[in-house]
Amino acid sequence: EHLIAGYRSVAQQEELYQSYLAQELANDPSLTQEAAEALVRKYAQPAGTSEHQTGLAIDMSTVDSLNASDPKVAQEIQKIAPQFGFILRYPKGKQTSTGIEYEDWHYRYVGKASAQYITTHSLSLEEYLTRLKEKK
Repeated sequence: EHLIAGYRSVAQQEELYQSYLAQELANDPSLTQEAAEALVRKYAQPAGTSEHQTGLAIDMSTVDSLNASDPKVAQEIQKIAPQFGFILRYPKGKQTSTGIEYEDWHYRYVGKASAQYITTHSLSLEEYLTRLKEKK
């Protein structure tokens, strides 16, 4: 596995988002712009809304492909990431709370204690934040 993306500027994120949009439109010319954007937002965010612009998100994957990681390697990273304060940002089965499809490569820094709690309780970041608000 390799760190393949960290901080992105607004311009870099816009370029990436637009390239994904162009790919979706090329793959299915019957899509409207709005429909293509809805598809893209399942796996990439528009400039100004991406976690990569915070400097707290990283993408780790094999050199070959983002979502073709060896499942064993991905699972091992998910196990050790909390020790360093990172969580798998878009876990399986959490699309309803995150709004993003499962991404085995996208990690977010939240600090060690929060990362361990989130991972131990199988929460998404959104579910964790909801719990914190409810405790107040």
